[in-house]
Amino acid sequence: DTLNNLGKSFLGLTIGCARCHNHKFDPIPTRDYYALYGIFDSSVYPHAGAEHQPYRRDFIYRVGLEKADQTLQPYREALAPYSSTPRVSTERLIDAQKKLQRDKNVWIAVTVGIYLLNIIEANVDAHLKQFNVSDKLTIQPNIDINPINHPSNYGLSLTYKFN
Repeated sequence: DTLNNLGKSFLGLTIGCARCHNHKFDPIPTRDYYALYGIFDSSVYPHAGAEHQPYRRDFIYRVGLEKADQTLQPYREALAPYSSTPRVSTERLIDAQKKLQRDKNVWIAVTVGIYLLNIIEANVDAHLKQFNVSDKLTIQPNIDINPINHPSNYGLSLTYKFN
């Protein structure tokens, strides 16, 4: 029940009693209960399990169906070309899906590679602690992108800082 949850969550009180009768010192009278009920009854919001009905049902225009059809007709005619033809061909959608799958596989490989480089760097740092050079020696991945034709160069950078 929406109203019972609203009362308990936001008002900090139970308002289910106001459904049937008024109490002398009840903060929510029956009249206010049904005013809130009218608001939530006219509202449309999704319920779990109702995903198969994403649009509003039982909608009635205040001006009547004929007047609403006359008012909305120019807008429906303007939108008709967009709904009659597909915006993207099926072949382009399939190509985009394949490209995204390839990109996903590349980025998974890049992520795993960077993770492995971090493990290697941690091991190198651990072994170099005994020589007290760990602050001076770093291994970093390099990704250089050419701004003109966008090819990428990948590599490792081994840096040693002298005193």
